[in-house]
Amino acid sequence: MKKLLNKLSESILEKAGGKSGRSADQPQRLFVHIPKTAGTSFRTAAESSFGEAHVLRDYGPESEATSASVKREVYDADDTKGVLRAFEADHAVLLAGHFPVQKYGRLIGLQNTVTFFRDPIEQVISHYRHAVAHHGYKDTLLTFSKRKGIRNIQTRFMCSLDPALIGIVGLTECYRDSLALINERWNWKIRYRRQNVRDRFNRQGIELSENERTALEDINQDDRRLYQRASRVFKNSLYCFQKRTASDPRGAIESLVIGENIEGWAIDLRSGKPVSVILSVNGKRVAQTDCSHPFKKLMHWNLPCEGEAGFVFEENISAGDAVEIKDAATGLVLDSRVISPKYLSNQPGTKSD
Repeated sequence: MKKLLNKLSESILEKAGGKSGRSADQPQRLFVHIPKTAGTSFRTAAESSFGEAHVLRDYGPESEATSASVKREVYDADDTKGVLRAFEADHAVLLAGHFPVQKYGRLIGLQNTVTFFRDPIEQVISHYRHAVAHHGYKDTLLTFSKRKGIRNIQTRFMCSLDPALIGIVGLTECYRDSLALINERWNWKIRYRRQNVRDRFNRQGIELSENERTALEDINQDDRRLYQRASRVFKNSLYCFQKRTASDPRGAIESLVIGENIEGWAIDLRSGKPVSVILSVNGKRVAQTDCSHPFKKLMHWNLPCEGEAGFVFEENISAGDAVEIKDAATGLVLDSRVISPKYLSNQPGTKSD
């Protein structure tokens, strides 16, 4: 009798356009949907799992895809914090949409955020194909790729934020593993839909010459660095998932100046606790320290450590040195750099392996 009532209840919910919604002990989740990165596949899979009524959408005030509650609470009221009211009104589990991470990242929390990154060349090609097929675009791929709204689009959606600070980093090219990681981390049961991913992300005959590939890489240098960094974060998270560890260490070298200190941050983003990092120079272990110092860059992102995850190594480094930090518990490389003769930009992932 109980099973029959449960099935009846589920049937009623599905007909009403929803499943169970968010329970009181579930945090609100955020999905930054970067265009042409498998975002639509993921969002529709989430809607199938939780019910469309419980997945909020924000694709801009003029978009029909944007949820009515988001239009009312965020755009009509001109109040970004109104999204919290929209969550409560719709008993929502997730907010998804084309918006920069800084719009809602502080409200929902970066540790509660997921996004997918994609090889920049493949992402631009996908965008170009869509423009040709659905918007009648007539010009060349290279001309299209130079448009302000297209080049380095992933970096702009991330507001130049280090992907290591995002709760779950997925890769389009590893969609199945990314979904498994999300389900395990957040205790979700979103189904993998092979048909969606396989058909949507094939090139369908577009071949690039060496000169075209080089040009696309030059146009999207920021996205190329971002993707390299995101790939490292994803691979580390996947390793922890496959090894069934209860951790997900993240970290970055933020300041490297010849003759000065090496500074950065590291945290276990799963537990919210600082970690211990090992510093290696030219492949040789030279020091280890706990990461518990206040780090200004982290203090405004609603992280569980409240920004107290910094480290300082007083190590004399020279031009040409290869510097690397590892998580002491797992041995995973969190960041690596090669020291240039000049001050090295504090963009995580620059000249990383």
